Amino acid sequence: ALKVHYMVGDAEEAQYNAIQSTLGSDNVLEILICYYHVVANVMKRTKIMEPYFANKVVSDIYDMHFSRSAHECATLARARVAE
Repeated sequence: ALKVHYMVGDAEEAQYNAIQSTLGSDNVLEILICYYHVVANVMKRTKIMEPYFANKVVSDIYDMHFSRSAHECATLARARVAE
């Protein structure tokens, strides 16, 4: 049987319901918002910041996006918040 742990998509209930009904209740899904929408929202909200800080935020998100595990992503996030 196919076991799905992660799903990337928009924050739409219809999309979530379709995946749940297709894959059944055997899967415990963690819904991840699509990277494009994350970056688009960050770009919109960092326009008021000084360019150095806005670029730092985007760079940190990029690094977390390409981390190889949830542990690595969480470690990067904690390190960035501590800076």
